[in-house]
Amino acid sequence: MSDSWSDNWVRKPIIPMKKLLILGFAIAAFSISASAQIISALDLSASYAAMFQSLHDDIVINAGDPINDYSGDGDDWVAGSVLAGASLVAGKYDIVFVGENAGWTTNDLSILTDVAGDGSGGTSTLIFADIKDPVANTNTLTVGNFKTLTVGAGSGVGLFDFLLDSSSHGVGGLWRAIYPSENSPNPGVFEHALINTTLFPGITLFAFEDIVINHSDYDYGDAVFALISRGASVPEPSTYGIIGAIALLGLIASRRIKAKKT
Repeated sequence: MSDSWSDNWVRKPIIPMKKLLILGFAIAAFSISASAQIISALDLSASYAAMFQSLHDDIVINAGDPINDYSGDGDDWVAGSVLAGASLVAGKYDIVFVGENAGWTTNDLSILTDVAGDGSGGTSTLIFADIKDPVANTNTLTVGNFKTLTVGAGSGVGLFDFLLDSSSHGVGGLWRAIYPSENSPNPGVFEHALINTTLFPGITLFAFEDIVINHSDYDYGDAVFALISRGASVPEPSTYGIIGAIALLGLIASRRIKAKKT
């Protein structure tokens, strides 16, 4: 499995490889099936709000500017496709809204589970509907809002992905965070998501671009959220230490994003 995962980014490099990061996570054989996953109701955590408030404010203030220019080291934002082949071990994961500056207020974020090895298919579960930030827009989501994904143990490995649906707009589409070959339109042409695993240690940030490539401003601020592992049987976000969000396979190629406006 590790070899096939590596081939995903070696075969079609979109962004030049700068360095290798050795991540000391072991992959575990757990499936994420429709019957084994549960998405909780929307909740709000003051701890999460405080943690992400500064990044949230930067996202709103710097609308139109590339996220890697104003948040951390630009080298640390890499193409989401480096996670191809990764799965989530059994446990609880909080998916936390950080911010957005899209202007569009009908984008939906879903998680896809039981994805095929080539990135196709999967079971879709809605996380955030009509993503809106009360500062950038008018209502609904605020920094610190989260939902909890519960993953049950099973046999085999369940691959996953995140899907941003901006298809209600003429220059929008269905954008995948980890498997851009499944984007619609223009599959495989453009990476619509970046990830960052170093800005907040132990937390994986996802940042989406919601417009087709020929209209894009490449800011990746259109839907930014965090994936955080709770660990086993720990009830409240404010009571646990933040630990690794994703069990990855060995080596990840970190590729610098030099985003340019068109």
